[in-house]
Amino acid sequence: QKEEQADLDSDQEDDKMEEEFVRQILANCNLSKQSGIVIDDLDKNVENNEETIFDDPLKKKKERFRTSLALTILKLNAPEWLWLLLGGIFSLISGATQPLFALFLAKIFSLFVEPNLEEQKRLINIYAACTFLTGLVAAVTQLLINVGFAKSGEELTMRMRKLIFSAILRQEMSYFDYETNSSGALITRLSIDASSLKGMTGARIGTILQALSATITCLAVAFSVGWKLAFVVICFVPPILFGGIVQGRKQNNIAKSKDKSSFTEQGGQV
Repeated sequence: QKEEQADLDSDQEDDKMEEEFVRQILANCNLSKQSGIVIDDLDKNVENNEETIFDDPLKKKKERFRTSLALTILKLNAPEWLWLLLGGIFSLISGATQPLFALFLAKIFSLFVEPNLEEQKRLINIYAACTFLTGLVAAVTQLLINVGFAKSGEELTMRMRKLIFSAILRQEMSYFDYETNSSGALITRLSIDASSLKGMTGARIGTILQALSATITCLAVAFSVGWKLAFVVICFVPPILFGGIVQGRKQNNIAKSKDKSSFTEQGGQV
């Protein structure tokens, strides 16, 4: 009897934890810090649905706020690490193509002052071929980037939908009495909220890697051509970054100030 009572208490504790999980995932549609209090072992819950998703609640509660939401989502996307690696490698290659285009274009313009016509034709053919190959590499890498990140993102979306749906089915009947938890609202959340997570992994990682690769390639080309002029140009980078940050925050505030009904509210009317 003691063992049965202990199992019953454990099941009740698990139900409370799962209810908290649903509240964090479904109620916080804007993926705020509260939604970052998700479990660290969601991926294990896919394989072991009968096991609790919180191993040590008191210990995890202290560590949840320290764990970045992006890292948590990456952990959920861990089974697709090969696709993420593929997209990351080709993102680095794709980021280096734009500075190379600028370099070849500058070389082509410098050929107008070449006095030897034969040498000019030879160099024109070389730089034209290099430009064509760079464009071909850029096209192929961009295709592979889209394939890799799209595959990993869709797998993450499907995994999150299964987790959320399984958690919804375990709720009490009173949970569905609220207007915000109607069938239309929950379906809309499954459709939109889960798919919005994939933008935090693949596409964002690819953009960061492309920007990093382009920056390193630009600095390498600039310092190899003329280090004095490179230092002068670098002095204008901080004002450009500051202006971009201010513009981004202003646009974000304007977007938040607009009054518009969310898809979830519209789905709740169904």
